[in-house]
Amino acid sequence: MLYSLIYTLLMVLAAPFLLLRGKTRRKYLHSFLDRLGVAGGSLNPEGRPAIWLHAVSVGEALAAKPLVAQLRRRLPGFRLFVSTTTATGREVAEKNLDADGYFYFPFDWRFAVRRALRSTGAGLCVVMETELWPNFVRTLAKRRIPLVLANGRISDSSYKRYRRLRWFFGPLLRRYAVLCAQSEADAERLVEIGARRADVRATGNLKFERGQFEADGAEVERLRGLLRVEPGDRVVVAGSTHRGEEEAVLDSWQAAAKDTRLVIVPRRPERFDEVAELLRERGIEFARYTELEESPRRSSVVLVDAIGVLRPLYRLAAAAFIGGSLIPHGGQNPLEACAAGVPVLFGPHMSNFREIAAEVLRHGGGRQVADGAGLASALKELLADESARKRMAEGALAAIESNQSALPLTVEAVREALARRGSYPRAPWMLRLLARCHHSAAGLIRGNPAKELARAEHLGVPTISVGGLSFGGSGKSPMVAALAGEYLGRGRKVTILTRGYGGRGPEPLVVSDGNKVLADAEQAGDEPVMLARALPGLVVVRDSVRLRGGRLAIERFAPELFILDDGFQHRAVARDLNLLMLDADSVLDTGMPCHQLREPLGFARAADAVVLQGRSSAHREEATRRLRKLGIEAPLFEAGYEASFCRDFDSGEEIPLDELAGMRLLAFCGIAVPERFALTLAGLGADPLELVVFPDHHPYCAADAGRLTTALKASGADAMITTEKDAQRLRAALPEKGRNSRLLILGVRLAVERFGELLNFADAKLAR
Repeated sequence: MLYSLIYTLLMVLAAPFLLLRGKTRRKYLHSFLDRLGVAGGSLNPEGRPAIWLHAVSVGEALAAKPLVAQLRRRLPGFRLFVSTTTATGREVAEKNLDADGYFYFPFDWRFAVRRALRSTGAGLCVVMETELWPNFVRTLAKRRIPLVLANGRISDSSYKRYRRLRWFFGPLLRRYAVLCAQSEADAERLVEIGARRADVRATGNLKFERGQFEADGAEVERLRGLLRVEPGDRVVVAGSTHRGEEEAVLDSWQAAAKDTRLVIVPRRPERFDEVAELLRERGIEFARYTELEESPRRSSVVLVDAIGVLRPLYRLAAAAFIGGSLIPHGGQNPLEACAAGVPVLFGPHMSNFREIAAEVLRHGGGRQVADGAGLASALKELLADESARKRMAEGALAAIESNQSALPLTVEAVREALARRGSYPRAPWMLRLLARCHHSAAGLIRGNPAKELARAEHLGVPTISVGGLSFGGSGKSPMVAALAGEYLGRGRKVTILTRGYGGRGPEPLVVSDGNKVLADAEQAGDEPVMLARALPGLVVVRDSVRLRGGRLAIERFAPELFILDDGFQHRAVARDLNLLMLDADSVLDTGMPCHQLREPLGFARAADAVVLQGRSSAHREEATRRLRKLGIEAPLFEAGYEASFCRDFDSGEEIPLDELAGMRLLAFCGIAVPERFALTLAGLGADPLELVVFPDHHPYCAADAGRLTTALKASGADAMITTEKDAQRLRAALPEKGRNSRLLILGVRLAVERFGELLNFADAKLAR
């Protein structure tokens, strides 16, 4: 609220300046209604799945070119809309990016952001470089729309400002789903400002991607004819120059060989006339680019008074000077010239492109000078030595070729974030506060769980408990299935004791006698039935009173091993191994409401071993550090999910997992962590056009079928896909008759690192 008031006040104070700029330079006024979100109508009237990519200005729009192309190829079912802040940025975006629509980034008022979201229908936003607009970020978080930072960098000046205001910017950064940094230094700065380390990754710089530097051969030849560039001409291009640099460039050109030609390209269009006047004052004969378009002729000096010409111009150059570097501006990007195989010269002020400049220098593709005199000397030397120019040209190309990892890593980050639609990147502060109060109360009421377990009754059969601290989504059932499958494979008689959440049948209930499944999901709950169907020979008994269910199993089935499903809170039964399942989001206090802990994290000290899941190794590593700081010393085993099978819901036909890649799918599920299902699909190359989320253990009905049909039509998907768990409750709700689409079932398994070591640990515990 305070930020919105301050922002509004500043906008009111700036209004006279904006009006003046609008009148004199045709800025802002023409886009005012667009920035309020009230002009132009809807960009996506059909409501198809969409991605919103924001590129502030020219540099970001050009850097986005390969990313946009890859997103179009990898996510063909999604529409892509691009916003810019500047008019020149929009012009470049429309010319270079293959998007479905273009618009101006809204003013940072929530109503304007909401209108932009309605217009685009975006389910994911990608911001190029580092733009931190509080109301924009908060509005996306409130709507559970993932936000990705692509090609993020923190300049020296920005870092000092952000660091001082860490209390303000830190919470904003923690609302991003993924933050992709240009370098390790930028990644570290993001963490120091307040981003979670697990959400930050150093992907490299998209501006190195060779695809964005491709120049139209026909355009290059048109410029060659326009400027009358002959074989043997040595053309120097001064690109993106700023006030105070043209004088040094002209001095350097005049000190060079007499037959050298100079092309000056000012950074900003409003300076075209200013530079023309400077040339006249010096008595230098020159031609303006726009004049040459009407009447091509040869001139020793050309002033380019148009935008979008620099890239093909570099293809005609023997050497290039990179502007913004002789003055304390921070420099401009030298890579466009490097990609053309042109040796580059730049001044001492390259802080905005610090890592890029270092890479160019490291490969010998450029030379850094101290001042204008140094530029004159370096240029004269370079133009006189053809072999030196050739070596530097090769180094410039090498700097590009050795940095091609950023694009695939950024695309994977976008796909990961897309899978997390509908989830919280961080729990709201009010819910976190309420959770802390709940945990404190639980700690006082329940006391020490280890002491409570010490007083529990043992059933006289070796017992493993698999449980969690969160309300759901910790991977208990997959771990139970993995352990039961292992011990059944050894020939042991295994019985699972479960409370069967959501089941409505009598208790105790024998779900499976080891030969036949005797109950359905409505009676027993979806997970017990899923386990019984997946593992032949497994006995499953449902009873909220596990001691009673265990005694029944002993009387009827003579088990050799009990596995308590979801047994961490059920402390009436003693166990030989107390195995705790934790999701990294639970440990890191994120992911509301799915991952929210129902008991204090300190209760994990009662576990004999912990299996930790997370969406990445960095995520798990950060959670591990926090557990160790809390004094939880139990052995830790990391785990992740992987697809095990896919089959047709109606026919039971097995479908190769690689056939899911590129399919136009509508995904739906009623599980505790829906993003996990979408992430598994993304790992197979199948990015759902839409993810419809139902509550955990949802009892599907006819109304749900109607909701899915509507979503299917809106998304344009060809098939629906859901989880094996959801499939247990679907038969009556989604009958084949009357359904207009194919329904697929995806099975997953928990892949535990060092699983053999975990089994050895369990065997040792059971043998006592």
